[in-house]
Amino acid sequence: MGRYIIVTHVGTSVLRCVNNELLPFVDRVQQLHKEDKVVLAYTSNRGRMKLRQKQVIILSLDEALLEGIRLGVEEIIVLPLHVVGGGDYVQIHEQVALLDRGKQIKALKPLLSTEENCVQLAACIRKSVDMSGINKPILCIGHGVDDESHKWYEVLEERLINEGLECVVDTLCSSKNDLISRLQDKGYEEVHILPLFVVAGYHVTKDLYDKTDSISQYLLSKGIGVTEHYEGIISDKNIASLYISKLS
Repeated sequence: MGRYIIVTHVGTSVLRCVNNELLPFVDRVQQLHKEDKVVLAYTSNRGRMKLRQKQVIILSLDEALLEGIRLGVEEIIVLPLHVVGGGDYVQIHEQVALLDRGKQIKALKPLLSTEENCVQLAACIRKSVDMSGINKPILCIGHGVDDESHKWYEVLEERLINEGLECVVDTLCSSKNDLISRLQDKGYEEVHILPLFVVAGYHVTKDLYDKTDSISQYLLSKGIGVTEHYEGIISDKNIASLYISKLS
């Protein structure tokens, strides 16, 4: 066995996301790194417990780390499926520090942590927009975090504009009124909402598109047309490749 690679996700409990988005990604990583062992782990116990009720067992990050140590591999790699940093990403480093007495464990960076990362992601989104035939402004919405890594959303918007796209990048941390103001200031009367979430879980189906209380419904109530897109970014092969390239 080569390296022990732990693909980590915060922890969706939506079975569709596990089967159609996370596990296919893990399988792709395994196919590309046949000499290594690749496993999926969650940082959230809540998601794991909900899945256990459905007879689906996913390791916690601690369990996965301890298993890698037990196997005696020379190197354990944590590949976090995070868009930016934030509290959960910091927690990963804390867990690694507690167990990494032999300096054999390495936690990789999230998708966006440098200017170049934003350039690469913007190029992938540009390709996806072109392939989808989208000819209206796009609204990319992510989760958002409460530390300095939140700035990468702003940088991403700049890079998307450099790609020639009419766009706004926002997060669930922003108020809906502020979002409306930004869209109206740009003169957008209709937008395609592109989720900046790893999988199309509850944040997408509820926060973005719920029929009673969501960003989509709020935009419609203010006279802005909406086209909904339900794919998580990990389903985009080009974006998935950006995560996988961190293992090189």
